[in-house]
Amino acid sequence: MGEIDFIYKYRPIDAKGHTKRILTHSELYFSRPLNFNDPFDCRPDFSITASNNQIKKYLMGRFLKYMPNLISRQQRRAKAREIIKTKRIMKR
Repeated sequence: MGEIDFIYKYRPIDAKGHTKRILTHSELYFSRPLNFNDPFDCRPDFSITASNNQIKKYLMGRFLKYMPNLISRQQRRAKAREIIKTKRIMKR
């Protein structure tokens, strides 16, 4: 498969000015997922090749960063085990 040199996206000149800003300010516009025509565009499928210990270490780091004083170390460990066991994906 060769490299892609150009991607074309045809858009109308819209009343909200998104297209104009793309051209005049070198900005990108991203539609809300609810406006997509393909319901699977926002449901990526991820495959994790890490070991359970690597996943646990990653989760513990995330818990410390985003919930440093909200849950205890014991609760963080229990939550990490639960996520690994049920293979749930966390939403931010």
